[in-house]
Amino acid sequence: MKAKIQHIAILTTSHPALDDRFFYHFASTLRDEGCQTAIFVTTKTEDRIVDGILVRGIENTLAKAKKITWFVEQLLESNPNTVICVDPLTVLAAKKYKKQSKKNVLIVYDITEWYPSKKNIEELKGFKKLVKVFTLFFFGLYAVAKADKLIEGEYYKGRFYRFFLFWKPIKRISYYPSQSYIKYTPIEANKNKVTLAYTGRISIEKGTGVFLKVAESIAQNNPNTKIKAVLLGRVDSEKDRENIQRLMPKIHNLEITWSEEVPYQEYIKRLADFDVLFDLRVADFENQHCLPIKLFYYMAVGRPFIYTKLKAITQALGEEVGGFLVDPNDTLSIIKATQQYIDSPIKMQEDANRGRALYLRKYNWEKIKIEFLDWVLK
Repeated sequence: MKAKIQHIAILTTSHPALDDRFFYHFASTLRDEGCQTAIFVTTKTEDRIVDGILVRGIENTLAKAKKITWFVEQLLESNPNTVICVDPLTVLAAKKYKKQSKKNVLIVYDITEWYPSKKNIEELKGFKKLVKVFTLFFFGLYAVAKADKLIEGEYYKGRFYRFFLFWKPIKRISYYPSQSYIKYTPIEANKNKVTLAYTGRISIEKGTGVFLKVAESIAQNNPNTKIKAVLLGRVDSEKDRENIQRLMPKIHNLEITWSEEVPYQEYIKRLADFDVLFDLRVADFENQHCLPIKLFYYMAVGRPFIYTKLKAITQALGEEVGGFLVDPNDTLSIIKATQQYIDSPIKMQEDANRGRALYLRKYNWEKIKIEFLDWVLK
């Protein structure tokens, strides 16, 4: 299929230019389709060509009005026919560009985050928090209403817009990873040595402390097994860093390593080095209704996982997953689940193979790529 619209721009005020979804899937797919594709961000100053995609950005220090002005300047220069917007503010910039350019521009809003989310209001309390919530809520609704089409990454986030903007055409394009980035190697379970890994945001709220407690118990319960616990990702704050370092146990058969966040393709490669992958984030309202992208990568590389049981996961995948879905507050059940993998390499391999098979059959980007192209190019 040849794209009729050849110039595409992706705008964001909150994500890095080389974001998993927007660079490695949206922009790369459009580039491969023959489109001239650009990504404009206000999260980092840069101006370069990456794999044939224009990446340009400024630091996130400008006022909202100046951000809109900057985005419009970039759009007028690149002259896209389709603008994919990742945040409400970018929709206003795209709308202004559409008016100034006097051309038929398609504005597509991609729903991947709650707006407002808890990170927008976490430092506020009481009445001030309530006012902020309503202000951001109505601003987001006002801005997104100006888009021509919507993409929902998952059921719960899209449901909000399906209700309030019921007349807007909307399409679900989920977070599945492309097979082109996955370097699959079958898991080799070994009773004498097990590597447990926690990847992503390293923080108490995301469950890193619980993971370390689990690793400690597993090491104590299996003195003849070498346990390696790996933290791979960025820390939320210095306070979190200090708290997590204090929680690190010292046991003769437990080795703990902590690596900072690595580039996207290196991250995927590193996943194959681990035996069991974890995510034990708090099951609060926002997390319950957010489908984690990371889960699909765990399945794609063929590694079993122990993950917080979230409504968004069971809604999208049901109970058929390649691992355990657990209550993050029930440390004992998490320890028992982990112990099952240590006691039974066969169980570890079965869950790894189940997740990998589900990824190949249902949850890879190639299954939905054509739907994405049709939605943004027609």
